[in-house]
Amino acid sequence: MHMKTTFLTSRLILGLALVMACSLLTASVLDRTAFDLAKEGNKYVVEQSRDKVVQIRSEKSSRSVTPTTWYVLYYESLSAPDNGTTRIATGTELKFTSGNLVSVKRNVSLLSSSSDQYAEMDSSMMTVDSDRALEIALKEPVLTSLKVMSTDMTLSQGSEGYPVWKISIWAAKKDAKIDLKVGEIWVSSVDGKVTKINVNPGRVG
Repeated sequence: MHMKTTFLTSRLILGLALVMACSLLTASVLDRTAFDLAKEGNKYVVEQSRDKVVQIRSEKSSRSVTPTTWYVLYYESLSAPDNGTTRIATGTELKFTSGNLVSVKRNVSLLSSSSDQYAEMDSSMMTVDSDRALEIALKEPVLTSLKVMSTDMTLSQGSEGYPVWKISIWAAKKDAKIDLKVGEIWVSSVDGKVTKINVNPGRVG
């Protein structure tokens, strides 16, 4: 009887340990930031595309202000069509949901022009991650009177010459069970400074 009890206790302890390990792993995956996913994405692109990120964007978040579905676009190649007059940059786009890779799309057209230029971001300037950029944006005084419900985020090369986060804000409409987009806030990925605000709190009444 004692041996049976000991065996059952050991199995219970092992089961609890596995549940805790799985919970920790799940939390770790869910907590992945945009830069974490970009680094993870290096495993799924060709060698010459690794760390050559053109854009990171999310879908509108749901049930939280933090987006959980992300797209990471990497520079892939520059090719010339048969007539030789136009060079086309292509990329590979990875989609992540809740920290997991769910799709890979290759040969995505980045631009079509006679120039060799494309908007690949300088990784040395990508220092402010998605979680920090969102935290900075949500602290802006213009949002104080609002109940922010959802956001979406895009990181791309700004006209200033460095990567900038564009964060779109949705807030709850007063006396209604819906949310409305009230505007955007731009945050530098270099130093976390807010570079532009275009928010209209009056949209939600």
